[in-house]
Order: sequence, then C-alpha cells, then structure tokens
Amino acid sequence: MRRKGRLTSQFGCCYNYTVDKNRNPPGIIRDEEVDPIPLLLKMMIKRMVAWHVLLPTCIPNSCIVNMSC
Repeated sequence: MRRKGRLTSQFGCCYNYTVDKNRNPPGIIRDEEVDPIPLLLKMMIKRMVAWHVLLPTCIPNSCIVNMSC
C-alpha cells in the first residue's frame, strides 16, 4: 500500500487507516487477510521476550512496517 510518501506492509491483521469502500471505520479489520508475520519478525519478537522488552503474555499478532520513499 502506498500512502503519503511511504510504503506500508501489513502482516497478521489488516489495519485500515480511513473509512474504506465497505464503510468499515479506521482500525483492525479482523476478517480481512494479509500476509502472515515473516519468520525474521517472529525471531525478533522472541528475542524481545527473552530480553524482557515484551512480556511472554503479550506477543504481537500483527505488524505494520513503514518504509520511507
């Protein structure tokens, strides 16, 4: 998705930034599929749990990566 000078990749759950064509409000759209979280990001999450940056009971199930362009 291209928005405002950046590329956005979504993994896990789809996040809608504005009201879409189906009139869904901004937020997570649970019934829309996006790519699964890549292995590299899953490994980073495991490291953050090991380093006590994230709690083991609070593991992310989605990720949005913004890349400037």
